[in-house]
Amino acid sequence: MSATLQASGSQLLLPNLCSFAVRLTSEITSLNATSGSGVAVDYNSNGIEIFDRGSDYDLANNKFIVPVTGLYQLNFSLRVQSIDTNNYILGGIRVLSYSGNGQGTTEADNLYAQSYAISGAPPTDFHHSQNSFLVSLTAGVEIEHVIRSESDTTITLNDRGVSFSGFLVG
Repeated sequence: MSATLQASGSQLLLPNLCSFAVRLTSEITSLNATSGSGVAVDYNSNGIEIFDRGSDYDLANNKFIVPVTGLYQLNFSLRVQSIDTNNYILGGIRVLSYSGNGQGTTEADNLYAQSYAISGAPPTDFHHSQNSFLVSLTAGVEIEHVIRSESDTTITLNDRGVSFSGFLVG
């Protein structure tokens, strides 16, 4: 894929500029996200691809494959329901091939993450988190949106607020 900028007269054209967005269209209930590095959000079975300019998001495998080395803006949103009291949720962007700890299977493999605490909240409450990251990525790297919890195996991801998107900045 070519990610070059072109000019036509006084108009800037952005052919093949990598960008994608996926979102859930149905709830994921009783999610067990207690494994060390979390589980990928299953957009293939429970969501749709809103757009994929450049065909760089692999919906069948729930991952973004970086087409060209460059600076990328990555965004994800979580809307979580039914969390046990005093639990936490960790949402992140994981580099699939990263093995900085020598294993490639622990929380350290999350590229970026944010956690938030739930204390005394009823299980019917929703908890929303939005995250954006500007990061330099190398062509061929595979990225996925992951979620992990401290101990709760009954998490529900709500279909009205879970998404993953990104675009090449330059």
